[in-house]
Amino acid sequence: MNATIERRTSDRHPCDCQASWSYFNKEGTATGRILNFSRNGSYLEIDQPMIPGATVLIRILTCGAPEAAHPDALPLTAMAEVKWCREIERRTVSRHGAGVRYHFPV
Repeated sequence: MNATIERRTSDRHPCDCQASWSYFNKEGTATGRILNFSRNGSYLEIDQPMIPGATVLIRILTCGAPEAAHPDALPLTAMAEVKWCREIERRTVSRHGAGVRYHFPV
């Protein structure tokens, strides 16, 4: 059996937010979509891969009101560590999925 062990400590909430991201203290930004989030982190689909272990600055550009009203509200700007990044099946223009964990406090 090939079961995945759940290691998340907080509930994940669906969303669809356009965001920009950049490596901390580096020039250049990229865009992507945040498709779910928790109190501790987010899942993004992006055009170019992120480097696992890197610190990134994430800024929400647009997001629907229901997500913003949630008690574990998605931060508008956050620094995070890239926990993983992998190529995904091409569904839109995004080609990579990445999980990030927020640096606290957010």
